[in-house]
Amino acid sequence: MFLNFLIQCILFCIFQNSFFVTSATCKSNEYCPQNWEILRRNDQSAYTCDPMNGEVKCPKPYKCVHSKCGIAFCCAHLAALENWRREKEIEEEILKGENDGDDGEL
Repeated sequence: MFLNFLIQCILFCIFQNSFFVTSATCKSNEYCPQNWEILRRNDQSAYTCDPMNGEVKCPKPYKCVHSKCGIAFCCAHLAALENWRREKEIEEEILKGENDGDDGEL
């Protein structure tokens, strides 16, 4: 009786571990929802994040998005990403204009 229970526990652990291993593999098109862009490092690997851990956050305008395969990635909606880039360009132009127009007079 105990041996049967032990075998069932071992099989359950093997099945559970194999399920999580296979479910944690993603194809690159599954990282983010459609019309969203993933944040990539210089080596082109995808940024992952943890929505429960405050230390592993995504930089703006990216959000931590849970994918179908069970991993969370830093993703941004294309329209929001374009707006953010446009805002950054405008901020840079304003700062550049302020620095160019400063002739040291008070």
